[in-house]
Amino acid sequence: MRERLNQFKLILIVVDFFAILLIFELALFLRFDLMIGGIPPAPYDPQYYFLLSLVFTIGEIFIFMNQDHYSNLPVQQFTWILRSTFLKVTLVVAGVLGFIFFFRGPSFSRLTVGYFWLLNFSITSIVHIFFGSLYKKFIFSKSGREGFVIVGKDKKAVNLVERLINDTTQDLNFLGFFDDSGEKNLLGNISDLRNYVKQNHTRIVFFSIPEKGDSENIFREINFCHSEGIKIQILPNFSEAINNSNIKIERVVDNFLVSVQPTPLARFRNRIFKRIFDILFSSFVLIVFSPVFLLIALGIKFTSKGKILFKQERLGLDNKPFSIYKFRTMFEQIVKESDTKWTTENDKRVTVIGKILRKTSLDELPQFWNVLKGQMSVVGPRPERPHFAEKFREDFQNYMSRHQVKTGITGWAQINGFRGDSSIQRRIEYDTFYIENWSFRFDFKIILITCVKVFFDKSAY
Repeated sequence: MRERLNQFKLILIVVDFFAILLIFELALFLRFDLMIGGIPPAPYDPQYYFLLSLVFTIGEIFIFMNQDHYSNLPVQQFTWILRSTFLKVTLVVAGVLGFIFFFRGPSFSRLTVGYFWLLNFSITSIVHIFFGSLYKKFIFSKSGREGFVIVGKDKKAVNLVERLINDTTQDLNFLGFFDDSGEKNLLGNISDLRNYVKQNHTRIVFFSIPEKGDSENIFREINFCHSEGIKIQILPNFSEAINNSNIKIERVVDNFLVSVQPTPLARFRNRIFKRIFDILFSSFVLIVFSPVFLLIALGIKFTSKGKILFKQERLGLDNKPFSIYKFRTMFEQIVKESDTKWTTENDKRVTVIGKILRKTSLDELPQFWNVLKGQMSVVGPRPERPHFAEKFREDFQNYMSRHQVKTGITGWAQINGFRGDSSIQRRIEYDTFYIENWSFRFDFKIILITCVKVFFDKSAY
C-alpha cells in the first residue's frame, strides 16, 4: 500500500543526491571563483573538496532517511519542513566539521562550508516543500488514490477504516462495506461484491473474517477475487491472540503460518549497542554527580537514623530477581512491609529529605550502579517487587512481557505519568509499546523528557 510513497522517497533521494553535490559546487564557486569573503588563504584542492562534498551528501541523505524526514514530507506543513531541514543540515555540517577537527584532517575553507550550509538549507527546504506539495496534490487527492472495499462489517473492520483515514501516508480511498447485516449505507450484501468489482474495476478488497458464525460465503468471495487477480487483504479473527505482537505471515507449501517476530532488542547487535550506551552513560552520571551523592548521603545521615542506601528485591530481565539500590527516603521499617505496601501521598513513613528526593527522583540515582553492573538499563520498564509482579501476572494479560528487556531507571510509561500505583493496564500498554518500537532515538527522547520532567513530576510522592 505504500508503493507510491516509496517511489516518491526514492525520486527525492536521487534529486537530493545530485542537488546537494551541485550546492557544494556553488559554494566553491562563490568562494574560489567570485572570491566572496576575500582571497582564499589556501590553494583549491578539487579532489579533497569533492570527497568532502560526497561525505556531506551521503551523511545528509542518511540523516533524512534515518529520521523519517522523507516519509513525513507529504503530511507536514512547510514550517515543519523548514525546521526539520534546518536541524538535519546543521547536524550533518557540525558533525563532519567536528570529525575533521578531532582527527586533525586537512585544512579547508570555513567560508565555503558556511556558504554550503546556508545554500543547502535554503535550496533543500524549497525542493522538499515543492515535492511535498506535488505529492499532496496528485497522490493524496481522492482521484490519485486507489479505491478499496471491505467485505464484512465488524468492530475490527470499522477500526481499520478509521486508522486508514487518519493515516495520510496510505494512498487508499475507502469506498464502502459489503455485509449481510442489512444495515443502511452498505454497498450491498456479500453476494453483490462480484458485480461491483467488475463494474467499478476495484483492485483491492479487504476481508474481515468474523469472530463467530459462518464465514463460508466470505471464503467463496476470496477465491473469486483471487481468480480475478484482485489484491486481497485479510483481517484475521485471532487478533486478540496476537495482540501487541510483531507478526509475519509465511507460506509453507500450501499453508500459511503466522510467526511472532522478535522485538528490536531481541537482536544481539541492538543489545550490544544499548549496553555500551548504558555503561558510558551510567559511568558519566556516577562520576559527574558524585558531589551530589555525597550531599544527599550527608542529608540522610543527619536527618534520620538508619542506612543511607535502601536495598530491595525487584524482578528484571527474564523475571530474574536482583537487588535495586535507592537513597533511603523513609524511616527504617520491616522488610515485609516495604516489599508489599505502596507509598501513598503524605505517607508518614517518608522523611523530610525523603519527600524532596522522591519529588525530584534523586532517590533513584544509585540505580546507575545497577545499570553499570548490567542488572538494569537507563531506559526500560520500571522493575517491580516480586509480590506485586505475581499479583499483576494473574490480574493483567501480557504483564510479564515487560520482562523481555532489562528494566530501566526511567521509561515511556513513567514520563507519560504512569508510575507507582497508577493504572497498571496503561503502564503495560506503554511498556509494551516501548519494547516493540525501541530505537536509540526513542531512548534519547525518553531521557530528554525525563530531564525536563524530573523537577515537575506531580505524580511522584
